[in-house]
Amino acid sequence: MGTTNTQLDVVIIGGGPAGYSAAIRCAQRGAKTALIEGAALGGTCLNCGCIPTKFLWETLHLKKMILKSANYGLSASAASVDFASAKNKKDKVVLQLIKGLRSLCESHGVNIIEGNAGFVNKNTIEAAGVKYSASKFIIATGSRPRSISGIVIDHKTILDSTDILALETAPESLLIIGGGAIGIEMAVIMAGFGCSVKLIEKENQLLPNADCAEADECKKILGRAGVEVLLGISLIEEHKAGFEKILIATGRQPNVDTLNLSATGIAHTDKGITVNEYLQTNVPGIYAAGDVTGKNYLAYTAQSEGITAAENAMGAKKSAERGFVPWAVFTDPPIASVGMRTQDMQPGMKEGLFPLAASSKAFIDGERTGWVKVITSSEGTILGGTIVGPNAPELITILSLAVEKKLNMRDLSRNHFFHPSISESIFCALQDSQKLCIELPGKKGPQP
Repeated sequence: MGTTNTQLDVVIIGGGPAGYSAAIRCAQRGAKTALIEGAALGGTCLNCGCIPTKFLWETLHLKKMILKSANYGLSASAASVDFASAKNKKDKVVLQLIKGLRSLCESHGVNIIEGNAGFVNKNTIEAAGVKYSASKFIIATGSRPRSISGIVIDHKTILDSTDILALETAPESLLIIGGGAIGIEMAVIMAGFGCSVKLIEKENQLLPNADCAEADECKKILGRAGVEVLLGISLIEEHKAGFEKILIATGRQPNVDTLNLSATGIAHTDKGITVNEYLQTNVPGIYAAGDVTGKNYLAYTAQSEGITAAENAMGAKKSAERGFVPWAVFTDPPIASVGMRTQDMQPGMKEGLFPLAASSKAFIDGERTGWVKVITSSEGTILGGTIVGPNAPELITILSLAVEKKLNMRDLSRNHFFHPSISESIFCALQDSQKLCIELPGKKGPQP
């Protein structure tokens, strides 16, 4: 029989980006705050998502740089990579970051409670046999890999995205079902470690919601990495035979099953907990943020929502920011995009393209595969863009801010962009949309 703890101001359920951000912000606002987590702090992103994935990607990127070292007058022996060693290093980095996150939360006075949480009623929650009451709750339980009909994920041969990052050795062969960011990144990584990879996608393009040029470029990149890509595949069974492992990478679904939401009357569907623009549920005093709402399955949007939910739980009334969200996929080179897509352009809109083959910095870096594309209105307002090339995930912030703030290309000048840099390619692409780029020949540059 659980006992009731002393009254808390706020209880956050879930220790991922939305949850720990909410907990810290509530504590900063003077609330007596508890954070309940049933697994490890950091959620999917830190434990079995973006952080470990990017660590393995960086391992392969470093190998590539070593192999190119002779181009810079350096002498280095041929680089080889060992998956087991990289996996062990990755695990150590994750553990260090978890330890650092715990210290960060505790430094703000957040009480971390270990255990799976379930509501007793709208004012009380129970975890590890102990009941906790609070005036406000924030649900941030994240998401888990989505399964598909007809295929049972046994976590041995048929894997989800968590399983594949826990493998001790790279498989000889791998079939990936799903051509979204998760499937594409794992295809690049496993192929880089010597695995024979085949990827199938039911839609007729990779990254089904992406800009069509971005999707086409992604297919080319996978081909260069040795990944076989098949699109428009609805029958999976005929492709399963002969693979050591099969990865199901068909998206994610919210974690709501263990919360006992029926005890509270919180409205939800299989797509997530229902919230308004202030991240409030239909039950007063209870908020939800991040993947569990089913809006954007991204760590940085979850973190933003966690902070907003915390502010509102503490008395503010701030709308969740779900405007122009940039996103990236870590291919080689990486791809990042924001805002307007080519296939959605309206009459009068303009498109500018600058190939990295014309960039002196890309030439220096030996990274001439890629391009920057921008879309503007007829008046020059920046509506969106795509970057394919080194540091694309960092550089997309420039375009993201320009789109969010409705900047006109006239708001940017050549003086704003350091030379030589990849970032100046953004300005060159904007100039090209007006046929004014002095860095390109006197005819339209190559299309992606």
